[in-house]
Amino acid sequence: MRIVPGDVSITANQVLRTLDGLSNIYGIQDRLVVKDNTGLEDACGILHLLEGHRLDYRAPSLGTSGSEIENNGNIYTSKIAVIESCNKILNGDITLTSQAEVDAFDYNIVKGRLTIAESVSGNITNVDALRILKKVGSLHIINNRLLENLSGFNNLRKITDTNGDILVLDTNNGLPNDGIDIINYFFCLRIIGGNPIPGPGGQFIVVPYETIGGEEVVKIRSNLSDPFTSITQISPEYPCEPIRPKNVFVQRDGKSYNHTDENIITEKLPIQIKSIEKIILYPTISKGYQINISGLKTDFAYSIYSTTGQLIEQNKILNSSQNTIIRFKEQLESGMYFIKIQEEGRINTLRFMVK
Repeated sequence: MRIVPGDVSITANQVLRTLDGLSNIYGIQDRLVVKDNTGLEDACGILHLLEGHRLDYRAPSLGTSGSEIENNGNIYTSKIAVIESCNKILNGDITLTSQAEVDAFDYNIVKGRLTIAESVSGNITNVDALRILKKVGSLHIINNRLLENLSGFNNLRKITDTNGDILVLDTNNGLPNDGIDIINYFFCLRIIGGNPIPGPGGQFIVVPYETIGGEEVVKIRSNLSDPFTSITQISPEYPCEPIRPKNVFVQRDGKSYNHTDENIITEKLPIQIKSIEKIILYPTISKGYQINISGLKTDFAYSIYSTTGQLIEQNKILNSSQNTIIRFKEQLESGMYFIKIQEEGRINTLRFMVK
């Protein structure tokens, strides 16, 4: 069962040792109760439910009633205890200066600053090993000459610091646009931005998620000799498109479980950028085998990128017809992609999804 339309209660099972059987549950409409299972040795099967889904456009993992976790052996006495026991956490700062150090990275949460700064020019070429990272206090990526994408941060959920230099991209010339697209992507997915700031009378002011406020600083530069550019909000040419998901808590007969809109996560995604009139991509939601482009009458080249800037595929199309089918070399995985089309000195960047 992917969605449980009610409560899940696991109580007073003295011989229960693991909760791995719950790892395939996608969400629980109401409340998760795990208590008085004194022999429990492994509760990590519910970790995904307690942490939530980073890219979930459908519904939260748990309903508004949340969870009740207590008195499960000596370790799993609370929700926080489960999260901390099932993640590897570094309480301080860490600096990665070589590809070997990047590849050896094995933390899920870094509460301090994560710095990626190669000690030898060209030494760090990818950060794929950081896919296990979920949260980091602040992130500094400095002077990595051959680093071409940040796809290793696909599972990053939040940069948690609320003051100081929370995100710094400094002289990473291999990144598309020196990394500005990554910053916009982080804004869209709320990895940065939206933290409340202190206001008059001790009240907190809610900041729109496309913006940072207070003492947070996001900055970028292309060369060590240049001054930094501070970024406080998402770029106007890189807007986010609101996605209103359908209610997943629906019975097979079509009746709702009274799951209200307030309980549904509304996310925003980067939308088409730099599009030029008469160039049309369809379908915008693909199965990952091919897409169609209309409005091009000459030869053109295309490149397909992931949302983190990783180059997936590139090719040239000769003798283009009015309607051109682009068949991918390999089926694309589910997610969002950008296709950059170069034709007669013009560049169009369009977006499509793969389900």
